[in-house]
Amino acid sequence: MASSPEIKLGETKKIYDVHPREVNLMKEKELTFEELCELSKSSQELADLFGLTVRHVNRLAQEGVLLRQPDGRFNLVVNTKLYLAHLKKQR
Repeated sequence: MASSPEIKLGETKKIYDVHPREVNLMKEKELTFEELCELSKSSQELADLFGLTVRHVNRLAQEGVLLRQPDGRFNLVVNTKLYLAHLKKQR
């Protein structure tokens, strides 16, 4: 398995801020690693990112596969890792 590139604290990486309904209108932003780790998304945004329905995202949260924050949103980095682990376990 290929390892992911090392990201150091304070380093910036280019990411794309994608509106769920307008994928073609991508704009580039630079975020630090810390800022990336703090990103949170709504159920709809996470569903769009993972290619799921909002209902499926909410069911995965209810089953404990995904972790919802107290404000009802989902930490992007944490839940991406959790969802990938879930998919790997299903193989």
